[in-house]
Amino acid sequence: MTHSCNKDIPDTLEGKILASADAMSHYSSDFYLQIAVTGKRNLKDFKKWTLEKLDRDFNKKIFFDFAKDEVKIKKQGFKDFNNNESGNFNRDPYRF
Repeated sequence: MTHSCNKDIPDTLEGKILASADAMSHYSSDFYLQIAVTGKRNLKDFKKWTLEKLDRDFNKKIFFDFAKDEVKIKKQGFKDFNNNESGNFNRDPYRF
């Protein structure tokens, strides 16, 4: 059983639950902050990777509509935060 969905897409209910839970955890933890502080990517590359990861997790790893509904607002908040060039952040990605 895998959670990454890179090569093998889960076909069991348990696999789909595991992959969905893993993807959903990225919206409710310091997952992106932890990666940002490693310094392995410059800011431009980090933003690009983050936007791709947000979409990939949402579209390929979350298998249940109710779960997508649960993280949809957070996903948009992260995207707004990531696309903001002004430094003025009016939305908290964790706030509903």
